[in-house]
Amino acid sequence: MTSNLSTVKLPSAIFNRGTLKTKDGVILSAEDKLEMQEAIRQFASALKSENGIALCDRITDDIEIDHPFGYVKGKEDLFSGKGPAIPFFGLRHSYINQVAFIDEEGAAAMLSHMLITQVTSEVKMDINLPTIYGSLITVHSFRKENNEWKIHKIDFDQLKLSDHLKESAENEEKNSESISERLAKRTS
Repeated sequence: MTSNLSTVKLPSAIFNRGTLKTKDGVILSAEDKLEMQEAIRQFASALKSENGIALCDRITDDIEIDHPFGYVKGKEDLFSGKGPAIPFFGLRHSYINQVAFIDEEGAAAMLSHMLITQVTSEVKMDINLPTIYGSLITVHSFRKENNEWKIHKIDFDQLKLSDHLKESAENEEKNSESISERLAKRTS
């Protein structure tokens, strides 16, 4: 991949150490952080297996997903096909280096580096599999509903696809846009 780590933008709140307290007054415990990590894992697993029922168990009704491939708000839009056309066949998504923090809206959040590995393909490829497909930064924001942490917002940021995918310069630029750059385009 051609990206340079000096260009990665991270929320400054992830560097705040000490007690993590949400706007609702919830102080995050180790158990809360583990439950949020498990929610992310279950969400990714449900997406991979196209299990909508399991997916619904881990997200709020007003889920908001901002991905370089598209934007969606609400379960209804997510399941109607209006959401991002994210390729899943043969891909495995690993969330690593997860850091809990309080986001700018005062919600519990988890920042992760997502490593995407391609293990199989529907079409013949000129590379050996498995291979690294790409990586990006994700921020999952949570809300506690019925005593469970549920994902209410996911920001996929700064997607970097591997060089062997031969992305056009236009697609590479679009994929690497930050959340704020995509938001500015949607609201202008």
